[in-house]
Amino acid sequence: MDGPGGSQDLRSRGATQIDLIVTDGHDGLLSAVSQLFSATPRQRCLVHKQRNVLNAIPRRERSDIQPELVGIWDQPTKQEAFIQLAAFKAKYGKRYPEAVRSLAEDEEHLLTFYAFPAAMHRYIQTTNAIESLGSQCAPTHRSDRCLVLWRAVAWPLSGPPSRISACTNSLCDERESC
Repeated sequence: MDGPGGSQDLRSRGATQIDLIVTDGHDGLLSAVSQLFSATPRQRCLVHKQRNVLNAIPRRERSDIQPELVGIWDQPTKQEAFIQLAAFKAKYGKRYPEAVRSLAEDEEHLLTFYAFPAAMHRYIQTTNAIESLGSQCAPTHRSDRCLVLWRAVAWPLSGPPSRISACTNSLCDERESC
């Protein structure tokens, strides 16, 4: 699903509800989803958020800070994660204000995954699974013929599908092998 066309395509295929949207913060996607699926909760991709936060910290210090950052969402409960988040912001707020600002800008969407069963957490914390699919599929396609699902994953939370077809163009020769 990429931008307004992708979310509109979901509607035209009969989707009336999405249980969760996992995004990397792409404004166009967020706008499209909020217009068509306004009740859908959002999870911010933790891998992308981690990169954004660490990019605001000097390289020589990232390896010391990264475990504390990842420790926020590695907590067993949302309450404990909020405690870790507050501790991280208090500890690094003055020293790395840009890193803490980056972390805080999506704070309400960082811990959405805790509302779902623990068995699903690893699947719904990041967009990397769909990006991996896209990177494997995209080189075999001409970009003007295929739409690859890059920025969001939308599936029922009973579990990820065994196969996601990334190509939505019926004229594509590679459609079945994606």
